[in-house]
This record gives sequence, structure tokens and C-alpha cells, in this order.
Amino acid sequence: MDYLRKYAGRAPVVHMKDYIGSKGDGTPYGLIGQDKKSDAVQFEFRPVGYGCQDVKRVADAALKAGAEWLIVEQDEWYDRAPMELAKMSIDTLRGLEL
Repeated sequence: MDYLRKYAGRAPVVHMKDYIGSKGDGTPYGLIGQDKKSDAVQFEFRPVGYGCQDVKRVADAALKAGAEWLIVEQDEWYDRAPMELAKMSIDTLRGLEL
């Protein structure tokens, strides 16, 4: 959200993903210089709104920074069909009051 605000007007498309768990050293925020540790749950991508991301705040920051499109990429989640996962993400975004 800080990066969206910092670079307002320079991100017309924002790529959204959601996940649970952690990869590698447990610091998914390392690339942006934050030292947050996530829990020990195995890493898995999830539909937007079904993981640990604060989707409403990210979407709000993106729109306020001038984003015209929020793009959802859905990786496999093994117990659901891909189109069901896509619908879950779409329903989450449609349900946001922005």
C-alpha cells in the first residue's frame, strides 16, 4: 500500500494475489524492506480474500493511486476447480465497498 501511494499515477494496473503461510526464510516482505515473519503454515496461494492480504486496503490504495484495473491471477489450489477459484476472487472484489 505504501508503494502504491508513493508511486501514485504510475501503476494503472495492479496485480493482486493472496496466500497463506511462508516461503523460504519466512519473510515474504523482505523485498520491500519490512521484517515481518509469517506463521509456520505451508505456503499456498489462495483466491483473493481467502488468504492473509488485506484486500480491501490494497484495492482502496490502488484505486486512490490511480489504478484503472485490478488484475487477479489465480494459481492452483488443489481442492477446488480453477473457475470456482476465479469466481471466489471476483465475488470478493465485487463485495468490497470502495
